[in-house]
Amino acid sequence: MPRLRRLLAAALLLAPITARAQAAAEPHPAMQVVTTLFDAMRARDTAAMRAAFVDHAVLASWAEREGQVRFRRDSLSAFLVTVANAPKDLVLDERIYAPKLEVSDGLASVWAEYDFYGSQRFSHCGVDAFHLARTGAGWKIVHLIDTRRASTDCPKR
Repeated sequence: MPRLRRLLAAALLLAPITARAQAAAEPHPAMQVVTTLFDAMRARDTAAMRAAFVDHAVLASWAEREGQVRFRRDSLSAFLVTVANAPKDLVLDERIYAPKLEVSDGLASVWAEYDFYGSQRFSHCGVDAFHLARTGAGWKIVHLIDTRRASTDCPKR
């Protein structure tokens, strides 16, 4: 019986550590929304892409080309139409690296570098910055802004 008690005591002591390790291995639901968005974009599933955003989400891009700064704001509808109308054989593949997630109550932000490929052809890189909110339907993207660097200014991965 003493051995059984020792095993039980050890199991009880390890349970919180195991739960923390499991929680650390599972992505935060806000981060999962970002992952789902890019998976849906690769699959051309515009309904799943739309479901990642709140109504009237704000999308914007910043770029500097030949000394000229360009800032463009897009509607979610325009973004979805662009994805839907891309050539059918072109895979829109945005790959993010080292995302940084910050969460406080019902607000989250994700900052990640990315490389963008059209099928297997490298196009450009930049940074994605997402703001998400926890809604009654789960975490949703409220604001997405990205930078777009010329392919010659991208880090080697």
